This record gives sequence, structure tokens and C-alpha cells, in this order.
Amino acid sequence: MTKVCHESSTRYSPPEKVPKTLGFLIVLALAGALGFAARCTDEKQEPLVLTGCQPEGSSITLTEGLTQEFSCDVEASSGETGFHFRWLQDGSEAGENTLHTFFACGEGEHTVTLEVTDDAGNTVTREWSVALTPSSVDRPSCFSESLARLRAGNLRIGFNDSAADEAVLTEIQTCLHTSLAENVCSVEGNYGLALADLALWSLASRNRQQSGGLDREVITELLEHTLSDIRDQFTFVRDFTGPDFEFFIEDNFLVRMNDDDPDTDLNESLTINFFGVHDLGEVNYFLSEVYLFIGMFSVSLAYNGIIEAMAGYPEIYQPIYLYLEREIIPKWIERLESDPAHLTLTGPNGEEGKRRLRDAQKAFVLSLRDLNRGFTHVIEETKNQAWNLIRYWDCGSDGVCPPGLSNFPDGDPAEPYEDCGGDGICPEDPNYEAPDDDGTEGNGERDSGEEYEDLNLNGRWNDSYRVVGPDINGTEGNGKFESGEPVGTEIALEQGTVGMMGMLGLLGVFGQMGQMGQMQVMGPGGGMMPNTMDPQITIRINELVAKNIEGPDPLRFSDFAAGMGVDVTEEQIKTFLFEGFGIPYPEVRISEFFVNPTDLRRMFPLYDRGTEEFIITSECEPYYDWGYDWIRSDQEVGYDPESNPDPSHDDLDQLENMDDGIDNDRDGEIDEYSSMGFPTDLGVEGN
Repeated sequence: MTKVCHESSTRYSPPEKVPKTLGFLIVLALAGALGFAARCTDEKQEPLVLTGCQPEGSSITLTEGLTQEFSCDVEASSGETGFHFRWLQDGSEAGENTLHTFFACGEGEHTVTLEVTDDAGNTVTREWSVALTPSSVDRPSCFSESLARLRAGNLRIGFNDSAADEAVLTEIQTCLHTSLAENVCSVEGNYGLALADLALWSLASRNRQQSGGLDREVITELLEHTLSDIRDQFTFVRDFTGPDFEFFIEDNFLVRMNDDDPDTDLNESLTINFFGVHDLGEVNYFLSEVYLFIGMFSVSLAYNGIIEAMAGYPEIYQPIYLYLEREIIPKWIERLESDPAHLTLTGPNGEEGKRRLRDAQKAFVLSLRDLNRGFTHVIEETKNQAWNLIRYWDCGSDGVCPPGLSNFPDGDPAEPYEDCGGDGICPEDPNYEAPDDDGTEGNGERDSGEEYEDLNLNGRWNDSYRVVGPDINGTEGNGKFESGEPVGTEIALEQGTVGMMGMLGLLGVFGQMGQMGQMQVMGPGGGMMPNTMDPQITIRINELVAKNIEGPDPLRFSDFAAGMGVDVTEEQIKTFLFEGFGIPYPEVRISEFFVNPTDLRRMFPLYDRGTEEFIITSECEPYYDWGYDWIRSDQEVGYDPESNPDPSHDDLDQLENMDDGIDNDRDGEIDEYSSMGFPTDLGVEGN
């Protein structure tokens, strides 16, 4: 609340003969006592104010085919710097970025509205009206020729002998970019340019990585220009096309995302193929991947030292735990000790880092929701999916595919299993005692509990298609998705091991589908096969995660369970899962990482160089986690780093200590389990 004082029309005149100084004091005293000199009123200051809005006026005129960026700065009376942007175009949702790109396509007048909200719920709005005039720009002849060449396929990018094809694709990219800069209103032109940009970006990223040129400047340029352009291209296609959009690439369009590491024998490449039908499922999926990259790069730019550190990591050529122990942790410790700014938020007072994390938060939310849009389009599709990059296999609800849909010529085969009985313990197992009492061991049938190889990745054991036959419920080949049918992609032809920087590529374009639910894998003989997880479950889980990233409410584990199709209450989860394991019930708010960030270096535990161990900080003081006997493992009798790393069996190892037959926590109970089968010593026995 700000006091605003207005001059009063009532004035007081002191006597003429009073000395000036004394008269002045009398005037002040009387004014304060009687309130004649001024009257003060309480005037409320607006919590949010939009400043520096572009375009400046409330009405603008654009020539059809051009683009216009809309933006505003925000000032808060509270000094807050975190805001939620919401753009509306003609009343429909149009994005949540700080900048909004308006495509001047379509006749008549349009409205663009910005709503900005802070964490306290205060909102301020700004609206523009946009009138369009016809364009007189004609497309160059290379425009249609470039699209025809792109549709024809037969392109190889990123290979040792593919310079000629890379030159062709660069010409296509240049023509489409120049033409769309003059008139953006072409759905196919934007989609073709987006594919060309993706392919050539992957090539440029690989070349920069090999030359050691990945730094903050390069990543910033990539984030604020290349990725933003590709995002706008895919967004245009989605917003300006109908449900029947298709872009068919008629022959192989191969892009090699990474090359083999010359220092190792490992295959460090990912080859993808754009061949096939692209529809709105692919558009939303690619847009999801672009937002994923925007989020990852925004996080990397939010903290000092992340990009520089990752660019200096050696490639992964050993087991991951050894890689972390020998390569990563020592380098992190050295940087943290030598550079006080390492892993602090970027910019003065960390303001740039906070802004970058807000951008990352929005990008991750949009990535998950666009992925869901892609899944939704795929499972609602009724057209033939045989040529689509991302699709479902119309094999029926049992997930067992017939010839033609299977990667096996005779349809899905019988899956091998170990006929060890319902307990899953085979005679050669060290824990084997006797045959199963129920007669399931060695009975020539696959019983529940027996391990098997899921060749068709449908999540359950099945006999061969020849035995199973078509689904009796008529779901096989019915032209629509049914729960249980495989969903995935055959876009990746080759996937190997990658180094730290290469992992960015694999986690992003064409790799994220595996993390979000469905992804192709390498099948027998090198054939590609889809993975099966009900995409409707994936959609529900993705939305729960998106809401948790968005905040501010914590994740309800019962909602997560419901998303997986499990009917359980929050109280049951709290009682049996957390209290049963002796674990405090957590409140998971991923949003806090973005909304209330802290320097990453503050999250690292202390480290003792003498013992090469982390020092765990308790509420009172640091302590060394040496186990219950207060003796370091390497000083215990019989210690051997390989064969006997914990002679006293008192270090935390839930997988081994829980069933070692030793009272590790000295509570008088050995590997105690509850009546419900929960290990009550988990988190206590040997921690």
C-alpha cells in the first residue's frame, strides 16, 4: 500500500512578525496537528504491470504470410520474477512462452491476448487486434521442386560418404527457408523445412561435438534460434492443418545422429529413417521432442559449468558404476573445489538461471502434453497404419501378431520359458531345495511365476500365433486400436552405446518415446519390434507428471496408482508402503526445482578426500556412514574390495543385507518380514 498525498486547498498563513524560522516550525506543527496542509489517502498499487509491450499499439495491420512476435515485460510490486504466461489467439490456447509468434494466415481480423499470472494468483492482461491484407508474393519455382525432392526420399545424412546428399538437403533447406520468410502460409512447406532443419541440426551438432565446439554460446544460439524455429514450424503445421494431414516420404531418408568413437570398439550411433507417412501423430511427437530439448538446454544454461563439464567428459567405455566412480565424481569434486561459481545459478543474483528454469518448466510440461496428443492421435486413428512412422499394430487385444504384422515370417513364435515351477527357482539355482509341491516344475507348461523371454514385447507370455490364432473377440484386424495392441515405431534402424554429449541426442529426438512409454527395440536377427504398454496408461501418467512439474500441488500416489490401473487409497499407500518400510511419507513437488531454485552445488554432500567417501549431513552434524560397528569396511577383518567388501555386513545394501541371515541392525530380529510380506527391516537392516 502506497501513501499518495494531495495538496489541500486550505492554507494557513503565519503572523507577519514571527521570525521566518520560528514561523516555519509553527506552520509544520499546526499542519500536522490540524491536517490542513495536506490530506493523505491510501491508493492501492497494482500487483502486476505489463511494460514494453511489442507491438506498441493495440491494433496492427499485417500482410498475409508474414510473422509478428508479441511480447511484454512484467513488473511486480512484490519484486517477484516468476510468472506464468498464457497466450490466446482468437480465444483459443496459443502457447505459454514469454514470446508468441503470430502467423498472418487466414482472412479477416484476429485477436491476440496475453494473460500473465504470478504465484499469488494476480493476473494482468493485454490484447491486440490484427487485420490482414492480401499478399502479392509468388512462390519461387524451387519451392515445389524442393518439396517434391524431399518427398522422394533416397537421402543419407551424417554418413562418411553422404556429402552429396547433405548438399542437396542444404539446398532444400535454403529454398524453403527463403520462401517461407516471405510468406509463411504453407503447411507442407513448414513441415518439410522442419524435417530438413532437424536432419541438418543433428549433423551440425555432431560436427561441433567432434571439434570440441559445444559451449554456452553455441547452446544459447541453438536454443534461442534453431530450436525455436523448428518449434514454430511444427506448431504452424499443427495449428493450420486439418485432421487428415499427411506428408509421405516415399523412400529411405536416413539420418545418422552420432558416429562411432574412434577410441573404442563400441558402436556409438543412432540411425533413424524418416521414410513413411507423417501425420498429426508424428507432428505432435516431434514437437514433444523439440520441447524436451528446449527444457534440457534451458536447465544446462541455468547453472554455471554444466555445459563446460559435460563437454569435457570422456565417452562411456566401461560399466556405468565404474564410469561414475572413476571419471565423473572426481571431475565434479575437482571443479567444486577449484571454482566457487561452479553449479551456481547463472547471471547477477542468479536471475538468468531462475528465468531459464522457468522456461525449462514450461518446456517439460508442453513436451509431455504434446507427447500425449501424439499418442491420442495414434490410438484414435482408423486409417491403415502400415506406413506410419508411429503407429499401432492391429494384432488384437492379445498382442500376438499374425504374419504380415509380426517381425517373424510365420507370425509371433512361442516364447521360450524356464519350466522351473511356480516358485521360479530352477534346480541349478543355489537357493533350490526341492521340486514344487504343486507339480508345476517340469510339467511341460508355462505356469505363473516361471521366467520367459518376451520376444514380441507384449508384456506377457504367449504361445505361437499358429497355436493362438486370431483373437476370438474380433479385435484383430478391425481397423482400430484395442487395449493390448502394440504401439511404437520402427523409425530407429541402429542404436549403439553413446558418450555423455551423445546421450543428449538419444534422450531427445527419437529416443524419448522409450522413456515415456513406447519405443522400438532390436528384435531377433536385427528386426525392429514395437514395445507394448497401454498408451492410455502412459497418457494418464504423463499428465500426472506434467501437473506435478507445473505445481503447486504435490503428487498423490493414489492418483499415480490409478493411472496404472490400480485401485488403492492414499491412506493405504501411506500405511502399507511407506510406514511398512519405515520411510517417511514424502510430498513430491517437482515444481519446486523450477519455482524455488537453489544452487546445485548446495545439493551435493560433503566429500572426504582422505577416505574418498561422501560425508552425509544429518540435522545435527556431518557423520561418516560406516555401518553399525563404527569401523570403516576397509579396516574390518577379512576385507577384500571384490570378494568381501563388507565383512561385518553392516553397510546399507538392501538387495543383499535383507536376506543375508544376519541381524545387521542389532534389533534381535533377523531379516524380519511383516505378515503381509513387507520387509519391515528395509531401510533399517544394515543402513
